[in-house]
Amino acid sequence: MNEFERRLRDKIERLDALAAKADGMERAEKHADPHWTRTMLLLGVEVAKRKQRFIAPDIERLRRELHPNVTTHEPRAMGPVMIELHRLRVCNPTNEFRGSGHKSDHNNLSRYWTSLIYEGPVRVGHRIIDPRQLDLLT
Repeated sequence: MNEFERRLRDKIERLDALAAKADGMERAEKHADPHWTRTMLLLGVEVAKRKQRFIAPDIERLRRELHPNVTTHEPRAMGPVMIELHRLRVCNPTNEFRGSGHKSDHNNLSRYWTSLIYEGPVRVGHRIIDPRQLDLLT
């Protein structure tokens, strides 16, 4: 196999992988509960207002706290939710990742996202809490 054939094969494999990823995300989004999707988008906006940098599990933690009965049978639909938040100019992806630390999901990596709508410290009661110092959403 010459260099041209090797580069062509690599290009085809990358395109196949991208197509498979897009197909998987489309199916996950299609099969997710629509109420869950709307709730996660709204919660994503709230997290982005309160945290300069966050990961998708931050949104899930807030959902469990505020809306424990809103669920979906397709947890992989969080990927399309994050992409939609990016399209809505709520956040931008970074090239940084963090492991979950959970054996149940094999220490799955989560991408850090940078908020584009960060509003700063939050007033809680009579105190001002800066989310950079205290994680309000856990």
